[in-house]
Amino acid sequence: MFKPNTSKSQSLDRALDLLEMLTKTGTSVNIAEISKMFKITRTTASSMLQSLVQRNYIEKDAETGKYSIGYKAYEMALAYRYQYPFLYVAGEHIGKVVEKMKIKINVSVLKPPGVAVVVLSKDVSDIPKMILGYVLPGYASASGKLLLAYTSRETTEHWLDSTTFIPYTSQTLTDKKSVLKQLDQIKTQGFSYEFEELLLQRACVAAPIYNISGNVIASVSFSVSKERMDTNMALLTENIILLGNSISSTLGYNHIMYR
Repeated sequence: MFKPNTSKSQSLDRALDLLEMLTKTGTSVNIAEISKMFKITRTTASSMLQSLVQRNYIEKDAETGKYSIGYKAYEMALAYRYQYPFLYVAGEHIGKVVEKMKIKINVSVLKPPGVAVVVLSKDVSDIPKMILGYVLPGYASASGKLLLAYTSRETTEHWLDSTTFIPYTSQTLTDKKSVLKQLDQIKTQGFSYEFEELLLQRACVAAPIYNISGNVIASVSFSVSKERMDTNMALLTENIILLGNSISSTLGYNHIMYR
């Protein structure tokens, strides 16, 4: 009977944990810190680091001896979007709108366990910048909530059951019942809002992008200051819906057929 190689599995897990930590924190660490972090000897840590450095997943600073994320991770991140060919179409539409409205526009897709991954972003605004990067919690972002609303209820509930709800601000929804109630409203109205749920003084409105089969494959969103949203909500909502419809139509979606 085949038995997995636990040693190799542990080594791989450590390497991935290290890469995730360096990516999320943006920090650099030395070999002593890595040894302590994973409770391994310096020899074992050195062997892991050598492999990662040789393949450019991490880099070593010649002066400090500390290790940080390498360019290979950047290359992989850029390659990720290539699996979404519709982004070329979306980019053409977004390019025209972003300059005209002086706004930040994101295109996001939904991934387990219920997170919105930003796969395209254009920004010429001066809104508060997100510290969460390009992976946003579904329950606390306009894009995430919109995409969850168009996902099967069974899948959505499964993801929410395993979610640790973090109160990023006092406006963040922090329980399954409240999120599901809002998702029902979002699917009825066809767009989604987020007011200071992830970051103070920031708001967002999102609309769906459909493919030719009538399935929601992504969301497109405007990120603005809360003040701009408060004074221009109707206009922003109208424009994000129009943008989503324009992208969807170019992809072959027939709004009349699926209405």
